[in-house]
Amino acid sequence: NTAKLLDETQKLREIDTIIVPGKDTPLDIFELLDPNDCIPELIKNYSIALNQYRNKNFEDAIKQWQVCVKLDKKDKASQVMLERTLKLREQQLKSQLPEDWTPVWIVENK
Repeated sequence: NTAKLLDETQKLREIDTIIVPGKDTPLDIFELLDPNDCIPELIKNYSIALNQYRNKNFEDAIKQWQVCVKLDKKDKASQVMLERTLKLREQQLKSQLPEDWTPVWIVENK
């Protein structure tokens, strides 16, 4: 809803899909970017990584998020998603990833 209020000079980056405590419906979360401070290549690679992650292509997602971290070492979203995906890849390699795994992060605490 907030995105609808923004004008064309403002940019958003989709970060993830989550379920917050007390809710059952997944929410897509976005980050409002400073157009003067964003790195277009990072935004592009993050989007590709997120798509790969959602399709369980963890190796490709990891490579893309590694590029993102190199482009901006302070990009917390890329760091978090890279760490999460490394753990999921480990589970996948050990055949421990649940068959019904979905790319929705369940937030434990507010």
